[in-house]
Amino acid sequence: MRIAIIENREGIQNILKLRYQVLVSEYGYLPKNHSKIITDKYDLHSSTIHIGAFNKNSEIIGSIRVVMNSKIGIPSEDYFDFITIPLPPEYGRPNLNKDVLADLSRLVITKNFCANKLIKSYKLTLSYQLITISNFFAKKSGATVCCAVVNPKLSKLFSLLGYRPIGSESICDKNKLPFIPFIGEINELVCRPIMDKI
Repeated sequence: MRIAIIENREGIQNILKLRYQVLVSEYGYLPKNHSKIITDKYDLHSSTIHIGAFNKNSEIIGSIRVVMNSKIGIPSEDYFDFITIPLPPEYGRPNLNKDVLADLSRLVITKNFCANKLIKSYKLTLSYQLITISNFFAKKSGATVCCAVVNPKLSKLFSLLGYRPIGSESICDKNKLPFIPFIGEINELVCRPIMDKI
């Protein structure tokens, strides 16, 4: 398996198709559309880093993105107000207004990759790798805090990697999917560097 930063248009387009395959065709989380891709205003913005995982045949099997906070905001704002919501006392500051925020989102792994028990266990490993690599690039880009709206099934993994929940499980008004908001101090997160680019 190979994991790399995706910078070219064709590679990013393949990521958008993979999202549709996983989120619409395989799991039915999102409604069908004619374009057969899942995208938004952040995907081609300069503040976004795309990371892809490939099998031995160079077929994309997973992806995630890191979006640095900019004038257009961050994707997770559609779910939760990470920036101005008051933090619990244990966080040591009132909110994240003065932090440089990085958003982890659109983590997808194809269902075919976890078709049997052996590969299902490896799916968590791939999720682990994609998240820790994202943490590394968030830190490299100057982030002091990472945030993510997390599928409750992955909440233990995010906790293992140094993230902490900042709210309880909720349902997104937009897509009716459950999520838990997490943040992580960049110096407390597990990071894994890669330098491969496509």
